[in-house]
Amino acid sequence: MIPMLLQADLTAQFEGAFSGAAGAATLAPLILALGAVLLLLIDILPTRGLRPFVVVAAFVGALWASACQVADPAGAVLGGIYNSTAGTALFGIIFALGGLLAWVYSLGYYKDHLKGSWPSPTCCSCRRRPA
Repeated sequence: MIPMLLQADLTAQFEGAFSGAAGAATLAPLILALGAVLLLLIDILPTRGLRPFVVVAAFVGALWASACQVADPAGAVLGGIYNSTAGTALFGIIFALGGLLAWVYSLGYYKDHLKGSWPSPTCCSCRRRPA
């Protein structure tokens, strides 16, 4: 009996929270989160060649979702706790572009700057200077 009352109470509480506008307003962060989960799976499975495609697809998907929100913002969604405006969509575009540019810049960074050594041993090693 108690679970049914709890379920009815939760249903009534979140009835208007998840609408079509909420899906559109939260699509860009959801695409980035899905990309992060896929990158974790790629590291576990022997499919490292898919990493660039997933990174680019996640950032381009987030750019597209944010660009759609610039043209037609969703407004107040999720029960009024998130207000999707053109400003928040522009911030999403800047974030996705910055992430994509940072990823592109990082592609050759470890090859050029660390000369084949791993980053953590290089950063954490305590070497003595020659006497």
